[in-house]
Amino acid sequence: MENTEPNIHFGPLDLPSHSLGLVTVLAPVRGTMAILPAGYPLRRATFSRRKSHLMVKAHGHPRVVVPHFFANDRLTTLVTEDGIEVSRHMVMLMSSLSSRVEKALNAMAIPASDS
Repeated sequence: MENTEPNIHFGPLDLPSHSLGLVTVLAPVRGTMAILPAGYPLRRATFSRRKSHLMVKAHGHPRVVVPHFFANDRLTTLVTEDGIEVSRHMVMLMSSLSSRVEKALNAMAIPASDS
């Protein structure tokens, strides 16, 4: 079967750092995947729930909203345009962590060369 949907591309997100708190990106959904911009540090992001929506935040990047992520089991994966993936189960685990456990897991996720 041929894919007739247009390719999703965000374009550059070169924004002044003082405006990042004001910008929210709505993640498009394709099939079972919610797609975030390339280069978004998904592995170091924090996840929270606002009603049935998923809020994804990463320092120095715009906030991303995945609409209706918690409303059903249709969405199973978060991906970035450059191929980083996080499963639904990991998102649900990370969205309910205490801040101390979250800080420890984030520290383990950062490669030694980044610290």
